[in-house]
Amino acid sequence: MQEWFTFYWFKIETLRSFTWEHPFYLFCLIGVPTLYLLKWVFRSQNREKLAISIDVSMAGRFSNLISNLRFIPPFFVALSLACFIMALARPQRILSNQERFSDGIDIMMALDISESMRGRDLYPDRLTAAKNVAKTFINGRFQDRIGLVGFAGEAYLLSPPTTDYEILTQILDDVDENTISSNGTAVGDALAKCVNRLRDVVSDSKIIILISDGASTSGRLDASMVAKLSQTFKVKIYTIAVGSLQKRTDAEQVDESTLREIARLSNGTYYHVADNQTLKSVFDKINNIERVKIKAQNYKDTRDYYFIYINWGIVFFLISLLLKSTFMENVLED
Repeated sequence: MQEWFTFYWFKIETLRSFTWEHPFYLFCLIGVPTLYLLKWVFRSQNREKLAISIDVSMAGRFSNLISNLRFIPPFFVALSLACFIMALARPQRILSNQERFSDGIDIMMALDISESMRGRDLYPDRLTAAKNVAKTFINGRFQDRIGLVGFAGEAYLLSPPTTDYEILTQILDDVDENTISSNGTAVGDALAKCVNRLRDVVSDSKIIILISDGASTSGRLDASMVAKLSQTFKVKIYTIAVGSLQKRTDAEQVDESTLREIARLSNGTYYHVADNQTLKSVFDKINNIERVKIKAQNYKDTRDYYFIYINWGIVFFLISLLLKSTFMENVLED
């Protein structure tokens, strides 16, 4: 902020930038010159006029200049009054801020990264298509805590729940079928890691999004048992079967029975997608279903500047008092 003693506070653009709390006081500014005008009129009418000769010499002009100095002390008094009036009008600047917030949803995303997810019945393949749509889904959320689990023959926590969506998308970019070397599809282990991350979370909505193309063929835990357990912790599971149900030469046939059962046991929803557009539509549905109301709260930061004009008013008034004790107050009047 500018220092109070600079003339910045008297610039037209500065005065226009203010919001005046009591703007009606500003009309009193008109009264300051009006008072001086009335004073001059009444004094002129009541003063005896003498016929004097006009001195046009250099000495006469100098005498007139000296005589005009008597107007300087009242000029500073007028400035002082104007500053006090502006202070009464209470100049302010208002900075408005809006804070958006929500309670958020806790989401764990379990992504099958086994070799079979390289099937090309989705473009360019099942895994890449799933990763791309998952990134779009993540970046479309607001203040939801999202975690990632990758699984093949084993399941690994790739990221705990976080709101740092940039890191999550980076992890998805880096993960591929070589991230986990063991073969198989450990659906039960992946779900267990997700449920374990959500079980102690206090939230109105806790969900798991499971993306896979087949039945649980490895791992230590039974997927159906974990799905039943998820109900205890109020965790809902959305399962998405990715790939064609028909046997193809370039992709393994999708086994949807396990994914259907998981969704049923967890009071979730099962989806099957055989192309990129359907996959995107499914994520859009989940995105719309699992929404919390975003709240907005407005904050108004009000800054007062009346003290600046009080300071200037005092300065101008002190200057007028100092000038009263000089010859300016006593110079010859007309």
